[in-house]
Amino acid sequence: FPMAPACAAMARAPRDARARGLAALSAALIVSSFGHWRAPKWDSPRRYFDLFVVWASVGYGCWLATTMEWAYARGWWCGMPFVGAAFAANETAFHRELRAWKTCGATRAHRWFIYRRTTWTHLVGVHAGSSTAATWLALGVAGSRG
Repeated sequence: FPMAPACAAMARAPRDARARGLAALSAALIVSSFGHWRAPKWDSPRRYFDLFVVWASVGYGCWLATTMEWAYARGWWCGMPFVGAAFAANETAFHRELRAWKTCGATRAHRWFIYRRTTWTHLVGVHAGSSTAATWLALGVAGSRG
């Protein structure tokens, strides 16, 4: 998901520094997400790197949205609150269930189900949602000169 907006922007505006920044952060986001989610651990360097890249991407997206017309920026500003809500709800549910595992136990099948559900919810709610919002930014980069 994350590379689609960057590829669109680079194809339409290859010399635009904003498009190159979007492409670089998209590539870093793929690396950090796969690195963390292949074996997620609460207190690990991979998780902290993933969080750093995510926040850098969100910050860059917010800055980028201020450099373009509202027609393009609104996809970012309207979409990202939903992505944040999906992330917060999913993380909260996952960590509550982690605490429940430790206190009352859970079968291996139940733990696997929760991990799969959390991962897919994260993939759809966060990655697909943020990629959709970032696509609006990529269209703005490709369509504007600013």
